Formats: sequence, C-alpha cells, structure tokens
Amino acid sequence: SDENRVIIVTGAEREPGVYPTKDEIAAILKNAETAKVEPYKDEVSKEPLVGKLPTTATIKEEKIDKEFGITYWTLSNGIRVALKPTDFQADQILMQAFSPGGTSLVSDNKALSAEFVSQIINESGLKNLSKVQLGKLLAGNTAGISVSLGGNYEFVNGNSTPKDFETLMQLTYLTFTDVNFDKAIFDSFINKQKQFLPNLLASPQFYFNNEVNKIMTQNHPRAFGFPTMEQLDKIDFEQVKTVYKERFGDASDFTFIFVGNFEVEKIKPLLLQYLGSLPGKNRNENWKDLGIRPPTGGLKKVINRGVDPKSQVQLTFTGETRFDKQENRLLSFLGELLTIKLNEILREEKSGVYGVGAGGELQDIPYERYNFSISFPSGPENVDSLIEAVLGEIEKIKNGQIDEKDINKVKEAQLVGLKEDFKRNHYWTYEIFRSLSRKNELDSLEEIEARIKAVSKEDLQRIANKYLKKGEQIQLVLMPEAKAEK
Repeated sequence: SDENRVIIVTGAEREPGVYPTKDEIAAILKNAETAKVEPYKDEVSKEPLVGKLPTTATIKEEKIDKEFGITYWTLSNGIRVALKPTDFQADQILMQAFSPGGTSLVSDNKALSAEFVSQIINESGLKNLSKVQLGKLLAGNTAGISVSLGGNYEFVNGNSTPKDFETLMQLTYLTFTDVNFDKAIFDSFINKQKQFLPNLLASPQFYFNNEVNKIMTQNHPRAFGFPTMEQLDKIDFEQVKTVYKERFGDASDFTFIFVGNFEVEKIKPLLLQYLGSLPGKNRNENWKDLGIRPPTGGLKKVINRGVDPKSQVQLTFTGETRFDKQENRLLSFLGELLTIKLNEILREEKSGVYGVGAGGELQDIPYERYNFSISFPSGPENVDSLIEAVLGEIEKIKNGQIDEKDINKVKEAQLVGLKEDFKRNHYWTYEIFRSLSRKNELDSLEEIEARIKAVSKEDLQRIANKYLKKGEQIQLVLMPEAKAEK
C-alpha cells in the first residue's frame, strides 16, 4: 500500500542536481497509479523468412582431401566452400564465412563508424524484423548468425542443428542481402554507449587497458580503443550502412567453412541454392597494412589510476621477424613453460600474486612479427621485486637453466589438449580457416604430436634468446593515484 512504502534513490556523486525532488517522485507515483495501460499484444510475423530465390549456383571445381575428410568447392558465382562432416556432436553444425579486407580497406573518413558496424548490425535484425521480432519468429529454432568486421577480415559466423540447417542458410542469405537498417536501433545503441562508457573508464583496469592500447599502437589514428564522447557523436548511421554494404554486399570473395554433423550430398542442394543466390561481382581483394606498429626498444611507463592498493603489470617483448610455423609453436610452448615457473615463484614462493600468465606467438598479418607478454596483478609495494623476479627467471631460461620435468609437464598438457581438440568442431573450423587464409597445409595429429615430443631444452633456450632480449621489454604498470584528502 502507499502507507508502508519506502523510496530510495541512488546515483553518482559527480552528477549533482539531476535527481528528482520528493514532490516530483510523489507525482511520478501518482501518475503511474492512474495511468491507463493497454494490454500487451504479441504480434509475430507469419511471412516466410525468404521468398523465391533468383538463382542456383553450380559447382565449378571440386577437390576432396581424403586425409582430413574435407571437400572443397568453387561455385559458379565465385564463392568457395569447405565441408568437413564430423560425428563429434550430434546436434551441431558450425559455419564460418570469411573474406580478406576488413576495416583496413575502409577509407579514413569512415573508419570510426566502421569500428561499430558489427555491434550495430548484430542488434539490427533482418528484413523488416527487429532482433526481438526475428527471435520470436524463430522460437524453437536453434539456428543463429552474427557478423564481425575485423581489422583484416570480415566474418559471418553461424550455427545450427542438422534439422535447422535450412534456417541457417536463410539467415545467411538475408545477412548478405536484407539487413534491417533501423535509425532508432542505431540511436539506442549510441545512447547506451554514452551511458556505459564513463562508468567503464572509471574502472582503473579498463582505463589501464585503454592506455596500453594507445602506447602499443603509438596513438595511431586508425587504432581505436574505447571511444570518447566526441567520437561517439561522430559515428554516422549512413556511414555504418555504407561500410556494411561495401564489406558484405559482395559475397564472391567469401569462403564458407562448414564443420559438424551433416552429409555433404544431403546439404548440397541447400548450399547451391542459398549460397548460389548471394550477390557477387567476382571481387578479388586483400587486406592492407595500415602501418600500425608498437614502439621499439625498451620502454617503461607507470599509469596512475584509482585509489585502491592494486597494481597491474604487463611486460611485452615484440618486434618484426620472419614467420615460421615451428618457431610459432616453440614460442607458444615457452609461454606455457614460463607460466608454470612464474606461478611457482611469484605465487607460491613469494605469495605476491594470485596468478600470472605468459604467452607468445608469431603473426604474419598484416606484417610478420612476434609478440610475447607476461601479465600479473600485485600490491603496489611488490611491483619492483616481482618484475625483477620475472626478468630473472627469463635469464635463467636463456642460460639453459630449464628443468626437464617442467618441459614434460607442458608436453603432457599439450598432448592431452591436442587429442581433445581433434574431436571438437570449433578446432577444425579455426584450423581450416587458418589453412585457407594463409595457404598453409593442415597438420595431422601424428605430425603435431611428433613436434611436441621433439621440443628440447636447447630449442627453448634458443627461442628465449632470440625473442626475449634483455632491456627491450615494454614495461607498463598500473599504480594507484595518491589519495586526495577530503
């Protein structure tokens, strides 16, 4: 009743004067009690997702990789398809479509809007249906789809059960041909970001991550971190539409990967019909190197944020190098080995951290480089001694002070994980993508196992000396601000 009611209003101190008065709150309640509320009417569209499709493609070329059980097609409209049937999961089919280019091919004046294309489109729905309406239409159906516009590639990712595969194909067709561009959805998204962003950057950890991005990209104008309020105001609805149509309006340079519980001959008619109807102009594009580079040589910087006695340390070794698959595996192996050792020293011996992570990889897109990072949280008073301990452990590895039992721990974990991965649809989807995008051969289970077993102390010592050079780390530390007296 209105006789035992308590009203509590909470909010940020930084916004004085925006809160309602006692009388205004009473008026709000009175209006609510006397308002006429119409019963909710749930209207679900009864029209089919896709009407009559204009064309059906033919298979121009077919190759079958018997070793890995993968069928490759090139369709008459230029689309490439890779199909790997599996029996790992009875109710799962995964789809990943990719095309080279991404935001790297977007002009500078549209680059800011391009950064938000994926998020806005994934909230927009298809045809004349909002995301909510589309969800109601597909109630009881497990097919789903999303788009992602990355720096070097654009992706369309989907999944379904075998019985809902045609729905997945219909959603794929609409994603390329009939997105529901709705200005109201766009405005709602931007407003949510404006409400969300100040609170996000008030977090010392998020602020630190944003500053790290600026430092590691040397404030490159095309390396966007968390947007400012001014940048949010510059995101343009018409540019979002234009960029989406530029990157997803031509499917002829897309490759579609399907992995899961299907028979190639059974899904073949649906693939030829729906993928064969996608628009294409025989486009042949590639990503572009925008010249975004990290700083070179040693760098140390302290970033002050927050008042709680919490710090975060990130040490990064990075630079240009020739890409090599085996060296990439060894650098990843070194990361796992160092994680084991640093947890023993920093967490168990020194009780200085809850956990520490180390990892590295070689990359070849958009340029050939290596990156190896070590990160951990700690108390501000322990930062210097823990960094010294980390660098000391690296020097031990470089000097060959590596325990065989630690190498064997990593080998055992990798061998177990590898056997599990080979029975996962997600693993094969990624490996086929990596193979096709980089034009590399797939590796068999036996080949990878042999490489893991062959890793030696000398290999890791050589890799550590090559990539973790003394004095060349980029050392970034989050420290609390001095407490201001109230």
